[in-house]
Amino acid sequence: MQQGKLKIARIAYLANMLLGAASAGFIAYLAVSFPNGKWPESDDAISIFSIIFITITLLWAIFSYGAYKGLTSNNIALKIIFWVHTIWNLVTFPIGTAIAAICIYIWSDLKSTKN
Repeated sequence: MQQGKLKIARIAYLANMLLGAASAGFIAYLAVSFPNGKWPESDDAISIFSIIFITITLLWAIFSYGAYKGLTSNNIALKIIFWVHTIWNLVTFPIGTAIAAICIYIWSDLKSTKN
C-alpha cells in the first residue's frame, strides 16, 4: 500500500517539476522580451533565455526533490522544505493546488501508518 502511494507522490512531484519548467520558460521569455516588447534579433537573447531557463528549472527541480524527500524523511529541514513547497503550490499554481492536496493526503496517510 505504501509503495503505491509513494509512486503517486513521485508522479505528482514530477508533474509539478514539469509545470515549473514551463513556468520558467515563460519567465525567461518575459525577461528577454520585456525591454522592447518583442523578441530581440540578437544571439545574446537566446543565451540570456537559456541561462534564465536552465537556472530556474534546476532550482525548482532541486526544491521539488527536497520536498519529496521531506515527505518520506524524518529530517526536520526536509520537512520544512516539504511544507514550504506545499504552501507555495497552494498559493501560486491552480494545478499546484491539486498536487499539494495529493501530497497532503499522502503525508497524512504515511503519518497514520507510522503510528
